[in-house]
Amino acid sequence: MESTLFILCHFRLGGSHAEHCMGDVGSLPSYLEKHSPIHHNTPLLLGLDRADISATDLSRIVSDFEAMGYKIYVSNLGANYPREIRAAVQFQLALKSSMFMGNSVSTFTAAIMLARQSLG
Repeated sequence: MESTLFILCHFRLGGSHAEHCMGDVGSLPSYLEKHSPIHHNTPLLLGLDRADISATDLSRIVSDFEAMGYKIYVSNLGANYPREIRAAVQFQLALKSSMFMGNSVSTFTAAIMLARQSLG
């Protein structure tokens, strides 16, 4: 499968996901800046489950990335579609992206990583 030149960063913020998986999601932009080979000219798609995030938090995260020079896009399915549809869209985007970033304790991330590996 041929990838498209964008990076998908997938994470959820609601319930136990923030507590057990992401910790303080506000630190994500600075963490990626220090530990990731992302080039600022490569578009970064934030694959958020927008049903789990407040407009204030989303605005802060996007602003932090933009302040670092990233070209940010946010998937916008939100609560308009059932969870299964949102997951299917995120899964396909993850398969098409040139780089995928997820959470090491997420079963969704694990499924994406396996699928990407099997596709080459």
